[in-house]
Amino acid sequence: VVYPTVTGSTSGAISLYYKVKQSKHGPVAIICREIFPFDISGAIAAEIPAVDNCDQDPITTIKNGDIVEIDAPAVGQKATITITRKE
Repeated sequence: VVYPTVTGSTSGAISLYYKVKQSKHGPVAIICREIFPFDISGAIAAEIPAVDNCDQDPITTIKNGDIVEIDAPAVGQKATITITRKE
């Protein structure tokens, strides 16, 4: 399920870390138009991939029910996003 969110504060980083590491109910990855610097720190702390500045707009490209795979080799390296449409 794709949930578009708006973040952009230090509470976003803390909340992300808590959801992923402590409660184990957070996202497995982040794909966004442009990630806010505080949010990337939360993703790094939570050890989840975060991808931004995609070739296509992820909000309009990824649909509910799609299977999304991310190959993110290392911080700062180009990531590949593969979208498989739900049949």
